[in-house]
Amino acid sequence: MNALRLLGFSDYSEYLRSDRWARRREKYRQTHPEECQICYSTRQCELHHISYRHLGNEPDIDLAWLCHEHHEEITRANQRFDAAGRELATVRMVEYLVQLGISRDEAEAMPKRIAADTIGFFMRGG
Repeated sequence: MNALRLLGFSDYSEYLRSDRWARRREKYRQTHPEECQICYSTRQCELHHISYRHLGNEPDIDLAWLCHEHHEEITRANQRFDAAGRELATVRMVEYLVQLGISRDEAEAMPKRIAADTIGFFMRGG
């Protein structure tokens, strides 16, 4: 999170309260429907960081809308793993989605769907 310090933020929570994040969230909202990428709910959606590699300059592929409930679930799961365990967290997230009744194919396609949305965005000219 050194990138955030270079941008003048003391920590992640300060960044999430900033105008910079508000503008990024609004830009994402303009090209991506505000619906949970797990359950498709449009209630209480929050923008989730799939990756923290580009904090402060996030490409669309690093972000996804999640309802509050699923955002909390995934955030708690991710907090149990360090950066080296992120891939394992993704595997466990797929298993969690399957336990919720989502087909394995759909659960495994979620990252691909987010990538396809991002590719479409860039092919349309951003």
